[in-house]
Amino acid sequence: MNIKDAIRTIPDHPKPGVMFRDITTLLGNARAFRAVVDQLVQPYAGIRIDKVAGIEARGFILGGAVAHQLSVGFVPVRKKGKLPWRTIQQSYALEYGEDAVEIHEDALAAGEQVLIVDDLIATGGTAIAAVKLIERLGARAICASFVIDLPDLGGSEGCEVRTCVSRRYAPSRGASRPRALGGADARPGAQKRAGARRRFPSSARPFRDGQRRLTSSTHQQLLA
Repeated sequence: MNIKDAIRTIPDHPKPGVMFRDITTLLGNARAFRAVVDQLVQPYAGIRIDKVAGIEARGFILGGAVAHQLSVGFVPVRKKGKLPWRTIQQSYALEYGEDAVEIHEDALAAGEQVLIVDDLIATGGTAIAAVKLIERLGARAICASFVIDLPDLGGSEGCEVRTCVSRRYAPSRGASRPRALGGADARPGAQKRAGARRRFPSSARPFRDGQRRLTSSTHQQLLA
């Protein structure tokens, strides 16, 4: 089935000029939800995964399902101040200022291999922050998987990530370029200053959508 057809786009939410990618319609569609989870899991058949790290909040839903399918543990990457025990914190750039995410200091053991999961990659700020948290505990982020890639915001450029669909920016009437789509966490240039061109290990093969690597050229093909 076409995963993109199961994702609702809401123009001008939460502010004018934003095209919000709403996955609640996908989650409510049993066939689409199962197809997405299968696509997120399939590339890791035969690869050692010790934990799945899900980024707040929709990454909890998807990451929990992926962890269940892989028969591994789940680690929540939460906004600061939400976790009840001792944590480590990593900041990332916002358009004006910065924010931070946290994980429990005992969430991972040294040497564990971790898959990061979220619904959408926009600027990549929170994903890179999650990678840094994982590495600070001595574990290894082997790859990051997302349902949606927003290539116009550049988060997947220079990073080995796996996505199910690619959605380019289509402005609503009278709108300028977006500041954030689907809950993006920084403006298009911010993540580069924060180091979003950091690569995941080369052993994690790039995801293929219909046997095509998701590069800038295939984004056009996917949306044709």
